[in-house]
Amino acid sequence: MADLAIEAAEELLAEPEGAYAADSGGASVPSLDGRFEIKPEQELPHLSTSNARAFAAVDNADVTKSLYALVTDSGIPFRLNALNGSRDLIDLSVVKPVQWGGIDWPQTQRRETVIILERPGGEALMPSLDAAIKPLTVQEIADHLVKPMVALLNVLDEQGLAHRSIRPTNIFRSGGDGPFIAGEFFSAPPGFHQPAAFESFERAMCAPGGRGTGEIADDLFALGVTALFLSLGKNPVAAIDEKELLATRAQLGSYAAYTAGLNPPGDLAPAIRSLLIDNPRDRWTTDDLARWAGIGVAVQAKTSSLPRSERGFEFAGGQYHTGRELALAFSQNWVAARSIAQTDAIQRWAERSIENRELSRQLDECRHSSDGGPRMVSDDLLLARTIVTLDPEGPLRYRGLNVMPDGLGPMCAFAAVDEETAKTFKELLTSQLMNFWYDKQIRPARWAAIGKGDAEKMLAYLKKPGPGFAIERCVYEMNKGMACQSPRFKDANAVQIRDLMEALDIGAQRGEQQLDRHVAAFLAARYSGSIDSELKEFSNAETGEEALVAQLTIFAAVQFKHGPRKLPNLTALFFDHLDLLLAPFHNTELRALIRRSAAQVAESGKLPELLGVLRNRNYMRMDKKGFDRARQYYAQLQRSIRHQEGLLARIAVNSLEKGRVVAAYTASCICATVVVLVVLGGMG
Repeated sequence: MADLAIEAAEELLAEPEGAYAADSGGASVPSLDGRFEIKPEQELPHLSTSNARAFAAVDNADVTKSLYALVTDSGIPFRLNALNGSRDLIDLSVVKPVQWGGIDWPQTQRRETVIILERPGGEALMPSLDAAIKPLTVQEIADHLVKPMVALLNVLDEQGLAHRSIRPTNIFRSGGDGPFIAGEFFSAPPGFHQPAAFESFERAMCAPGGRGTGEIADDLFALGVTALFLSLGKNPVAAIDEKELLATRAQLGSYAAYTAGLNPPGDLAPAIRSLLIDNPRDRWTTDDLARWAGIGVAVQAKTSSLPRSERGFEFAGGQYHTGRELALAFSQNWVAARSIAQTDAIQRWAERSIENRELSRQLDECRHSSDGGPRMVSDDLLLARTIVTLDPEGPLRYRGLNVMPDGLGPMCAFAAVDEETAKTFKELLTSQLMNFWYDKQIRPARWAAIGKGDAEKMLAYLKKPGPGFAIERCVYEMNKGMACQSPRFKDANAVQIRDLMEALDIGAQRGEQQLDRHVAAFLAARYSGSIDSELKEFSNAETGEEALVAQLTIFAAVQFKHGPRKLPNLTALFFDHLDLLLAPFHNTELRALIRRSAAQVAESGKLPELLGVLRNRNYMRMDKKGFDRARQYYAQLQRSIRHQEGLLARIAVNSLEKGRVVAAYTASCICATVVVLVVLGGMG
């Protein structure tokens, strides 16, 4: 990575064509790519959604086109994969996207993501779900609704997509006597805008952000509800609370819940009944529906009923006769149900009332830990497993958080903004509830396998607490249409990695360079490769120099692959910390050389080249060799000094010893002389 500048090719840093440009020259009318003008003063409420406002738009290259723009909410991920696959929808009856990107939006004074779409020629089939309209005839529903929707759903199914926003308020007349047109389904996660009544039973139990990608069977259910509403000219369940409607659907089935006391047109009734079957395996397919719309053949689908007990299970003042009913009641009253799950009451009810010993055995097994699961089964996990066992095809339900397996990705984005919800979401994943749910499926659908894979991927990231991982990484890995949520760069509304790098460069003017958790996770998720090892180095940095080099390495790698060509402010900011970056170098002359080279490179705004100078392997090898030689010479001098000091010490010792001998000899002589003199004096 240190020699990126040496290896980089200039064309890799070139400006991409058709960049998502904002308005230029401070024009009063915001535009996308300098081509599509958006009219802030011309809002279109009938085309707006709960998370995106609609405005009139003009294509300056072809002013005859009728367009509108959706200004999306940066805190809610849009369906980037659906936008990328929209090129195959050319000849189908659906609102098609024309372009998307970021603009500087005058109403919010910040960067916003807009989606330019074809504008429907007519009004919505129902202005609101509370409105009463003239009922459509069976022939109108067959020719103008069913036939074009079947064609659309077949193409989406081939792409592995589902529309997930089919409802009367999002289906439009063509402006003439042509087929109806399905509205947009790009601006929010799948099913996010759907009222629960249009969702299949399993997905209706979930929060809008966790309903999941779904499949064509879910769109067929929504199409059946839409046909019912249009044939009646009203919403037959408008006055029923969502919670109450769910309970009725669990008890009677969706068709009976929606048509209580009503009679859909005779020729349409078999089709609606077959589309509103709660078991997706029993529900009509597009082939069945096309056969009915084309030649009027309606072989009504047969339903498979759930085991029902004569004696209901008493809970929270109610009586519940099927596992699905009881599971729903438990999930809606978690605290009370948790204490029930700790007893054997449910097992005894399953064995005696439903006469299902296998279900009773499975309920008992919920108490035991399993391979790959937690060592201890908590009270919350026990209840969650019990609910899954009672209603295997229902969503994952854990402490009030209801989410379909293929909705874990979008749900993660919503959970991350609330500390308590994020905690619950993490516990759901770490408890291996997803694996438990998957093992209960008899024939797992494609979306279920995808959901299992997503859960495993997110669990791996959650186990790594450092910057670039944890729940922030899950958010951006699972939601490619999610803007970076870093508080410092939220106004930039960066969806593409290049957008964030430009925002980082602007932020560098204010002295900002910190690689916070959101920035790190966003770059790691969007980078075309892996920078996980560099992120680990940043997380494990023990000194300021190590942390700074890790940041420079990450930013250089991103600029090298994704641009933009120049990041002058970010480069200058790193250059301002040159003394710290030069800390590993010891040779003063080499430091001066690197400083001069870095100064020249800093003006180019290219981080890979700056990194190449500051961590050039040849320079580092040269400095290391010189420093090693200096250390060896220093060690040699140290040894020489110690040798000389040893010699001096020995000389001192020898001198002292010889002095003592001489002194003793001299003293002896003096003493002998004195003795002789005394003796001679006595004799005289």
